[in-house]
Amino acid sequence: MSAAKSSNRMTFFLLAMLFLLSSIPAVMIHARAWDEADNSSRFDFTNSSTAPRELEDQTQTAIKREYAAAWQNMEDALAQNRIDLVDKSFVGGERDQLLRQIDQQKKNGLSSKLDDRSHKVEFAFYSPEGTAIELHDTVELSQETMDGGKSVHSDNATQKYVVIFTLVGDKWKVRTLQEMQ
Repeated sequence: MSAAKSSNRMTFFLLAMLFLLSSIPAVMIHARAWDEADNSSRFDFTNSSTAPRELEDQTQTAIKREYAAAWQNMEDALAQNRIDLVDKSFVGGERDQLLRQIDQQKKNGLSSKLDDRSHKVEFAFYSPEGTAIELHDTVELSQETMDGGKSVHSDNATQKYVVIFTLVGDKWKVRTLQEMQ
C-alpha cells in the first residue's frame, strides 16, 4: 500500500472519530455521585419528550445530579450568604440574580432559608447540538427570611419553574430558573 493511501485512510479514520465524538454531549462525572435513594423522595423526573433530540441516559443522569446539587447549593448560599456556592451550579443571569440577592441580604443583615420538599420535573427540550436542556419543575417549598437567628417572615408555596441548563465546559449549569405565573 502506498504512503498516500495509508495517509488518506488515517485521515478518514480520524475525521470519522471526530464526527462520532462530537455527536456525544460532554458530561462531567463528579466525585459526588447522583444517589437515587437520597433524592428519589424529593425529585420525581419524567421524560415524555425532549424534541428535537432524544435525551441520552448518561446526560439525563447528569442533569438529575446537577439539578439536585443546584438546589442544595442555592439553599446553602442563601442561608449562609456565600457567593462562592453560587458559582458551583449557576451561570449567566441566574447567577447574577442570586449574587445580587446575597449582597442585599448581607447589607440588611438577613439570610434566607429554603426547604424544597418535592419536585415534579419534566424534561421538555434538548437542543439539537446537545448544549442546552429545558426542564419544567413544580416545587413544593417553604421559604423563611431570617434576621440573625430570628424568623421575620415565612411562606409555604407550590411554584412552577422553567429551568434552562447549559453545558459550560464539561459541566451542566443552571442558566435560568424562572418562576412561571
